[in-house]
Amino acid sequence: MFNKEDDKAKILVELVMSDSRRLKGSMLIPPISTLARQLNNDTLFMEFEDFEGGLHLVAKQAMGEIILAKSPKAAKLEAKPLDQRNTPYLELGLQPDATPEQVEEGYAAMMRKYDPEAVASLNLPEEVVAYYTAKRANIEAAYRFLAPKEENAAA
Repeated sequence: MFNKEDDKAKILVELVMSDSRRLKGSMLIPPISTLARQLNNDTLFMEFEDFEGGLHLVAKQAMGEIILAKSPKAAKLEAKPLDQRNTPYLELGLQPDATPEQVEEGYAAMMRKYDPEAVASLNLPEEVVAYYTAKRANIEAAYRFLAPKEENAAA
């Protein structure tokens, strides 16, 4: 009743039909369901989107096999410690001759870009949230290093 097209989850598959045709694309299912649940419910058709964006209703009884696409394992993300290759200036997205105003602007921009609270609500893998948290710590360390000395004394 309240479903919208963009509310559907896409599962990348290759369908082998009973007549030996092979269809590659995505099965569209409600986000609160699973592919197995959709295959075993009492509906006769499932939504399938091909790679050209064409939407099809595929009869379940015409499906011979569903091959799930293998997704590569995500690489572990780690923030780099500050060193010669990753200087405080690079951490803030600045050139080494940056003015104090540019340091402030770079710090503010990078803090917005790597805000862990902004990505926490996106249901991303925990490694991504950890990366943002570590990156933000590096940004704060770079700013403390580059901030004018009177600001460091006040903090």
